[in-house]
Amino acid sequence: MKQSEMLGRLVENAIGFLSHSIEALETAPKFSVIDFYAAVELFLKARLLREHWSLVVAKNPDWERFLAGDFVSVSFDEACTRLDKVVRSSIPSRARDKFDAVRLHRNKMVHFFHAGEDSQHRVIEDIAIEQLHAWYELHQLLLQQWKEVFEPWQKELAGIERQLQSHKKYLAARFDALKPKLDEIAAGGQSVCSCTFCNFAAAVMVAGDISGLHDGNCLVCGAANMWLSMECPDCGKNAILYDGCDFSCECGYSPDERGLVEALDETVVTKDNYFDNPYPANCGECEGWHTVVSREGKNFCVVCLDVADELSYCGFCAEASTGSLEDSYLVGCGQCDGSAGWHARKDD
Repeated sequence: MKQSEMLGRLVENAIGFLSHSIEALETAPKFSVIDFYAAVELFLKARLLREHWSLVVAKNPDWERFLAGDFVSVSFDEACTRLDKVVRSSIPSRARDKFDAVRLHRNKMVHFFHAGEDSQHRVIEDIAIEQLHAWYELHQLLLQQWKEVFEPWQKELAGIERQLQSHKKYLAARFDALKPKLDEIAAGGQSVCSCTFCNFAAAVMVAGDISGLHDGNCLVCGAANMWLSMECPDCGKNAILYDGCDFSCECGYSPDERGLVEALDETVVTKDNYFDNPYPANCGECEGWHTVVSREGKNFCVVCLDVADELSYCGFCAEASTGSLEDSYLVGCGQCDGSAGWHARKDD
């Protein structure tokens, strides 16, 4: 069996688990959680498999035993570590937190779950919201960061997206219950906006660290909301840049990352600082390459909208990045493998 064929089967199984999880939510919530987490793990392992089959095996990889299914696969934590250290395509911290929440919920369901009739509806409601959150992060990975790997299954993934829309009816009941509280918050002068995740007017927002940046949480689904109000680079009118490089303007203009970097970077490049200018820098939060610009004296990522005070420099490749680059000379950064990786390739 070819590795590409194994990858196809693994992805198809992951999609199958996802579909069944959605269908089972109301009738068998315990198995819905179990199947959903199984799908998340399979997608992570599929990305590892695309790199090399041995990365899926916990220890002592053996090709014949792997084909026979006689092996122990990597755990969630180990899969995340290998995606970071070996594949060099780490899972953003926010996505990892959402996946880990599903993992912990799955463990609880397997060992201790029992819901009485009075709590069944609340259990289903909580599971629906948890799955919508985790799917959003997984969907971002599959269609953006790992697009080249999972593009052949875009049609099937779009079908999962449509299926999950049924979950949002549980959010409507929560919104109705919270409406008096939201009205009170708005009357008190705080900004209450439509959540970019669930679309209910329940996101309580505050001003961000730079002008035009809005940050807050949705009281209905708990999603973190963030967007930047900015001038459209094409028509000059007011536009919105959402988390995930999603740009919205009435003129229909749709800039890519490079266009947003050019529009938002306030760095003034002169002959004196041309070679020392670190911008655009790399993002330590979303692993974006040259997506961080200088804005109002801070470091702003045009993709994930993260704001950082300082830049660090990789000890091996000297690329500037937000986030910690401790031990980067040895292990590298999001853009290089460090001296250890360089020597390994040299020896090969």
